[in-house]
Amino acid sequence: MDLHGWVKQQHFVSHLVLEREVIARLDHAQMRTRTPEGGNSVAWLVWHVSRCEDVAVNAIVRGEPQVLASPEWRARLAAESEQIGAGMSDDEVTGLSTAIDLGALLDYREAVRDATSRWIDTIAPAALDEVPDLDARLAAAGRLWPEAGAWVRDMWQPWPASLFLNWVAIGHTLMRIGEMRTTMTRLGVTVR
Repeated sequence: MDLHGWVKQQHFVSHLVLEREVIARLDHAQMRTRTPEGGNSVAWLVWHVSRCEDVAVNAIVRGEPQVLASPEWRARLAAESEQIGAGMSDDEVTGLSTAIDLGALLDYREAVRDATSRWIDTIAPAALDEVPDLDARLAAAGRLWPEAGAWVRDMWQPWPASLFLNWVAIGHTLMRIGEMRTTMTRLGVTVR
C-alpha cells in the first residue's frame, strides 16, 4: 500500500469506528449526557472532532472555506459557537451538548468526513510536506477559540499538511473516541 492509500484507509477507519462503536450504540439522551464523574458529552466530542477536522483540513491545509462556513450548517446545527472547543467553559460544553441538533450534527460530521475524503483523493504526496501559512489561514477562518484556547495556535505551528491530516483529522478523532468510550462506560453502555 502506498502512502496515499494508507492515509485514505486511516481516515476511513477513524470515522468507521466512531460511527459503529459510538454513535450507533447511543440514543440521543445518552449522547447529550455529561456524567457526574465529569468529562464531556459524546455530542460535544463528536462536534469537537468534526470542527477540528473541518478547520485543520479545509481552513488550514487547503486554505478553503470550512464546511461550517455555509449558512445552511450554522442554521441546522442550532449551536451558537463556531469555535473548535479548546478553552470552552463547563457551562459552554453543557450548553452546546443540550442545544445542538443531533441529526444535523451527525450530518455535519459526515459532510466533513466526505470533504476530507474527496480531498485525499486529489492530493499529490508532495503536497503533504507543505507547511501552510498558519497565521494567514487562521485569520481567514475567524475566531476558533477564546483566549483560554490560544495554545492551539502555538501547538499547530509549523506543522506540515501531513501532520494536520494525520494528527488532527485521524489521530485526534481516535483519541477522542477513547474519551467517548469512557463516557459510554459511565453511562452503563457496554463497550466492545
